[in-house]
Amino acid sequence: MADLRGPTADTQAGDIVTIAVNPDGPYGVVFSPDNDGQAAVVRGFEKLPNGKFGVVQRNGGVHVGDVLFEVNDTSLMNRTFEESVKIISDRNILKKEFKFINSRDYYRRK
Repeated sequence: MADLRGPTADTQAGDIVTIAVNPDGPYGVVFSPDNDGQAAVVRGFEKLPNGKFGVVQRNGGVHVGDVLFEVNDTSLMNRTFEESVKIISDRNILKKEFKFINSRDYYRRK
């Protein structure tokens, strides 16, 4: 499984997709917990307040059902959804990289 950046990375191809995001958000992604109440699953996308798509959706390699399993080097794999949201929303982190994986690979790792 490759950890790729840019338009060639796609979770549907089994890649880990890494995206640098604005640390303050908004991200244009709707997250919800996995089946066990953990991590952060992409449930949909929404436009930003300026009417544009967020960086995650514009990337094109992340899809509904994928899992945000890491922020920088912090794993969200065994954290509650609430803990995951705190990490995602933490404005004290000056640079953020979100790492996404498809749900099939996520549940294999779990």
